[in-house]
Amino acid sequence: MSTGSLLFIPTVIAGALGNTLGNVITFLLIKKYDKPLARKLLMSDEVTFTKIHDALHKLFTRHGMWYIFVGKLIPSIKAFIPVVAGIANTKTKITAIIFLVASTIWAIALTTVGYYFGQYASLASLSSVSLLIAIVVIFFLYRAYRKQEMTKS
Repeated sequence: MSTGSLLFIPTVIAGALGNTLGNVITFLLIKKYDKPLARKLLMSDEVTFTKIHDALHKLFTRHGMWYIFVGKLIPSIKAFIPVVAGIANTKTKITAIIFLVASTIWAIALTTVGYYFGQYASLASLSSVSLLIAIVVIFFLYRAYRKQEMTKS
């Protein structure tokens, strides 16, 4: 019979390690099989994928590791970061460390929410916050892209 209670530290460790392991496996698979697997996971056509790939290459040349870390903390984007890091061919060791740190932050946050709010936190409220954060991030990325396009012209 389940009591619905977990120990805080073991739960955080299990969550962080599990998430990190999944991220590293995805990252290494993308790094090995490169564009065909990444394109399949991102479910995009060749033209769109080429544009995404070129933009990511330029972006990660300048600020890659910072974007990986920040992206891993954004709910709606974090699932795609291992794919993006693999496409950008970032260094495996530092990428894995970033995944571990970001996953630990997430595990602490979610475990804390569960601990304090328990059954009162709903998936709908968490999804709403995730969507709002994603919209804000996409807005700022769009502005940065437009600014870059304007300076080219």
